[in-house]
Amino acid sequence: MRHLLPRLCIEKLYKAFVRSLLDYADVIYDNCSSADSANIEHVQRRACIISTGAIRVTKHVTLLKEVGLELLKTRRKVHRLTYLYKIKNHLVPDYLRNFHPLFHHNTENYNLRRHANLIPIRSRTVAYYYSFLLATIRDWNSLSAELMSATSLASFKRLLKKNLNLCSKKYIHEGMVMRKRFILDYA
Repeated sequence: MRHLLPRLCIEKLYKAFVRSLLDYADVIYDNCSSADSANIEHVQRRACIISTGAIRVTKHVTLLKEVGLELLKTRRKVHRLTYLYKIKNHLVPDYLRNFHPLFHHNTENYNLRRHANLIPIRSRTVAYYYSFLLATIRDWNSLSAELMSATSLASFKRLLKKNLNLCSKKYIHEGMVMRKRFILDYA
C-alpha cells in the first residue's frame, strides 16, 4: 500500500479508520494491562512504519515525531482529563455527573492553595485503583491551578496540550509544492 499511495494519504487513512477505532471509548479501557497497552501502541507503530517507509528497528518516539503523532497512552490521558473537565463543568448529562460526589466543598473560612483539587477516593483493589475515576482524579490533582481553572473547554484543551508538550504536524501548501513543518499546536 505504501508504494501505491502518497504518505499524506496513508496518514489520513490511519487517522480516519484505525485511530478513530482505537480512540473509541478509550477512557474506559485505559486501565488495561501493560501488555495490552503495548499491543495497542504496536498498531500505531506499524502504521507509522508503513507511512514513513522506515525500517522496523527505528525508535518509536522518532517515528511519532516524524509523523506528528503522540503516544496513544498520552492521548488516552488527555481524553480522560478532558472528560473529567466536562463532568466538573456540567457539560455532560446528569446521570454522568451524579454517579459519585467528586468535588470537595470548601467548608473552611479561608482560601487554600489547592482548593480545586478533587477528593481522592480510597480503593481496596488494584483494578479499582487504576479505573477511570480514581486514575483521572490523581491526574487531575497533579495539574496546575491555571489548568484546573480554565474557563472553557477549548482553553482547557489548549492549556493541557501546552502543559503536556504535545506537538502536531501541519502541512502548508505553497503553490503546487507541499512541505511539512513541525509546529507546536497551541491553538
